[in-house]
Amino acid sequence: MDVRLSAQSVNTQGHVVMIEPALIIHFELEQIVAQYVGETAYLTIHTTMNMTDRWFTSQAYADNCQMVLLDLHGTLLSGNNTYGQGGTLLSPESLPLRFYEVREQWVQLTFSCPSQYIQQLEQERATTMSGQDLRVTLRFWGTVMVIEHTSVPDSVRTSPDQGEPNAYRFQQVRDIVPLLTSPTAIPTLRIPRSDWLDRLLPALGYGLRRFVVLPQLIDTQLPPELKEAVQHLNTARTLFDHESYREAIQLCRQSRDALLGQNKTTWCQTYLGPVMGSEKAAMIDESIRALNHLGNPASHGDSTIEIDRDAAEFVLGSLTLILHYIEQKLK
Repeated sequence: MDVRLSAQSVNTQGHVVMIEPALIIHFELEQIVAQYVGETAYLTIHTTMNMTDRWFTSQAYADNCQMVLLDLHGTLLSGNNTYGQGGTLLSPESLPLRFYEVREQWVQLTFSCPSQYIQQLEQERATTMSGQDLRVTLRFWGTVMVIEHTSVPDSVRTSPDQGEPNAYRFQQVRDIVPLLTSPTAIPTLRIPRSDWLDRLLPALGYGLRRFVVLPQLIDTQLPPELKEAVQHLNTARTLFDHESYREAIQLCRQSRDALLGQNKTTWCQTYLGPVMGSEKAAMIDESIRALNHLGNPASHGDSTIEIDRDAAEFVLGSLTLILHYIEQKLK
């Protein structure tokens, strides 16, 4: 796979010159290695970097110029999240890297990927691309320093019997040029499903830790009972943040009552049965009722049952996932 980076410069005539491609990063799928160290996943790619002749054929710089890659940054993102959070390229140890007589260099690129991001990648692939290969986008940007080499004859040696005059060689910074992948042609890395599931994903520590991100419930365009339940739950979250754990569980009970209170014992079957079937509707109904084991004691001041942060977090998390599941099915 080739990743092409472009550069924009101004030539000696003052004209803007596009250097495309300026740098080509090449690698093969087999050159991607995964490892999991200290709760962080790393994807390492062994690449070949080629500083192309377009620096000179574009007439931006003379042949006596040398390109030095000063820094390189990058991100590894899911295909549906081009500008979001993802893997971050660690600064390559080989930088700064000179490209002069040898225009091609071997460079190891390592992306640091939080475990939560790896879980997100696999969840997106399994839900939106089930049975398909994993697709991620690569974005790079960096800086190239252009050094001009010049030679000045030694004016002291002027007579023929002194031989050829020496030449003093000088280097001077000619330009500092930014590099970036084109925003209109961001490269997509396709990793075969079998290679991802059997080789890379286990090496990235997938499954060693699981992260549950509680969804943000929106109380618009919902049945009245569910809308009321969501409002109570959102208030319970605020109480939890203020360390009022018993009061938070009391609000969770009110959220439950909004769905399963008096004269609402058939709510799940009425609304959810036609959508997901009676078995799943009954599962949701029983899951909500199970939270009463703490909801009822929390609502009675004389109860001696301790309501601590862990218990409140469990009730809020469980009810949030239940209502989110209902919300998704009713859309």
